[in-house]
This record gives sequence, structure tokens and C-alpha cells, in this order.
Amino acid sequence: MDLLPHIYIIVFILLLLAGRLVTPCPTPYLINVLGSINFLLWFYALYNIRRLIGLIQLIRSIRGGESLEMPLISWTDEFVLIQAGRVALPFLILIPALRNSWWYSGAMMLFLLWSSTFSFNGWPALFSDIAYSVSMFTTTYALLWLLKKHPSQKSIR
Repeated sequence: MDLLPHIYIIVFILLLLAGRLVTPCPTPYLINVLGSINFLLWFYALYNIRRLIGLIQLIRSIRGGESLEMPLISWTDEFVLIQAGRVALPFLILIPALRNSWWYSGAMMLFLLWSSTFSFNGWPALFSDIAYSVSMFTTTYALLWLLKKHPSQKSIR
């Protein structure tokens, strides 16, 4: 799941190239893929919330049940701002107009490009992370298709 921001950056750049070079106007299927990859960021936000809860639980267990007061933390610290952005910004994707927006996706790509670091843990971990991300994408695309949330499935009334 930690590879998802990097896959998001690559897929967004490929979608931009496919939308601008291959066809002059984006096809509905490219926008469907964009909406699905954006919706995956919502799952990534939930994953980051779970990691932060685990970090808080670890700090509490190390302190032995004391109160969780951290006077040394600065709210303008880069780590805190990055984690707040990774948790809060993907929840904007629940708004349907932003889920399929190229501008919002570009802003998220720039944020993830600024805030992500790549660590190589070996080829088996890399392949399993890529396979996990591809399966999450296909599941998300199928779920949005079944719920008729893709823009190409909107009926004209």
C-alpha cells in the first residue's frame, strides 16, 4: 500500500499523455480510470489513519498508560503537515465532481510528488506491492462500475 502514491503519479502522467497525445479530447474511459485511481486514494487515507492509530498505541504502550501529551510536537512540522494532507485531502474525492476532475488530480499528484519518498525493499516486495495495487484498482473500478458512479454511465434525462 505504500507504493500507491508512486503508482498514482505514474498513472496520472500516463492518463495525461493518453488524453492529450492520443486523442484530442479525453474519452469517457480515461475519465473513468481517473475517477477510479482517485477513489483509491481514499483507501490510502484510511490506511494512513490506521497507521497513525497504531503509532499512537505504540507510544501509549511504551509510556505505560500515561497521558499522551507531546509538548515537543510542532503543528507546523513537515511530517505533521504531510500526514494531515495524506489523511484529509483524499476525503475530498468523495465529492463526485472532484473525483473526476483533472485539476484536483493534478494537485494531488503534485502533493504526492512533494511528500513521497521511495524506498526499495527488494524485488519480491516490489512485485507484490504492484500486484496488490493493480488488484485494488480493478476492484475499485468494478465497484464504481457496479454502483454506476462512472461519468460514462450517467444517463441523459
